[in-house]
Amino acid sequence: MNIIEKIRRYFYRKKLAEELAHQSVQRQMTTLAEAKNVGILFDATDITQHNVYIKFADSLKKEGKQVKLLGYIHGNANAVFNFDAFGNKNINWYHIPAGNNIQSFIENSFDILINAYFEENLSLEYISLLSRAKFRVGAYQQIHEQISDFMVQMKPEQNIQAFFDAINHYLHTLVVAYD
Repeated sequence: MNIIEKIRRYFYRKKLAEELAHQSVQRQMTTLAEAKNVGILFDATDITQHNVYIKFADSLKKEGKQVKLLGYIHGNANAVFNFDAFGNKNINWYHIPAGNNIQSFIENSFDILINAYFEENLSLEYISLLSRAKFRVGAYQQIHEQISDFMVQMKPEQNIQAFFDAINHYLHTLVVAYD
């Protein structure tokens, strides 16, 4: 990592810490059966994978859930998609995303937020960390321990469909004990 990227990340961490200091979200485990409102945050750069995200969202909608998708497209998100998207023009110099659709997604009190991305992406991580979601789930990566409340271990050869299958399985079989 070069010196410029280190400086960018310094300002990213500083801004994120300021935002998190003002935030008070009550996190709470939720099963898919209990969830009414689900958010899916993902890297939408690979257009060939869009149908996988949309199909999973549609399956949740068939269960009576409200589903909101937000995808990041490396480059500029000028095309029209079946989901909200943002690109590099919505990200400032130190990786902080901005825009109405991004702010709306962050402020939505999802019962479950699914972090459906496997590579480091500071802009997606920022959205997830500031999200008002009650329960955040994602693929296990050591750098993501702060981002997700529940993580699924994925093998390197597994794809996004395998991830959604695992999320669907675990969040339907999860038993939540309430005090």
